[in-house]
Amino acid sequence: IYGFSRSAEPPKLLLKYKYNKNIKKFKFIRFDINKDLNFLKKFLKKNKVDYIVDFLGQGMVAESWIYPHHWYMTNIVSKVKLYNFLSKNKKIKKYVRISTPEAVLSAI
Repeated sequence: IYGFSRSAEPPKLLLKYKYNKNIKKFKFIRFDINKDLNFLKKFLKKNKVDYIVDFLGQGMVAESWIYPHHWYMTNIVSKVKLYNFLSKNKKIKKYVRISTPEAVLSAI
């Protein structure tokens, strides 16, 4: 299992997966979709990923009014690039997108 985040990994005490005996291997990778999308594409090809659960996106509507271009780039431009890549990748068995109402509404 791989976890990607633009933020640094929180302290171990806050990470439930570190203590879950059902999760044998987990690797955290710091990643920014707006800057490193090619890295993710290469990673997916190299590691033969079967399933993707996508929590990627920016919510927090109040903050989006301050820097709307950050939200636009992440939630629309970079996500569309990711979807385009994934739609051509026939080896992925399942893709699940998780979001917030704020992120969904900002894309409409």
